Amino acid sequence: MIDQGEYLHLHVEKAAPVVFSDLSEETALEMTRMMPPQSVASFNGPISYPDFKDIALAWIFCEQDKLCTPESQRESIANIEKESGKTVSVFPINSGHCPNVSQPEAFLEHLHKAIQS
Repeated sequence: MIDQGEYLHLHVEKAAPVVFSDLSEETALEMTRMMPPQSVASFNGPISYPDFKDIALAWIFCEQDKLCTPESQRESIANIEKESGKTVSVFPINSGHCPNVSQPEAFLEHLHKAIQS
């Protein structure tokens, strides 16, 4: 990512094989070019309302994710469970970071399961 003040911009050629690791190189580059800048505050700003303490929790666990590795996902889930006092329902999918793009049908199946849980 390239820090440009309040927003981070992706370095397309570096980000594509990580963010869209389970797509062809050409498609990954195309999809990465379409991604908008990300607010810096979304990464390091304070949480104004910890809604995860008040709602049912579900996580679509991307087993082949190169951006949020399985280890970091497990750590995030454990932190959420510790902070909320709740169990996170985990729905594993054999995909990279963006299953909504690479495996939309499987992603929707997991999303429906998560909503029903």
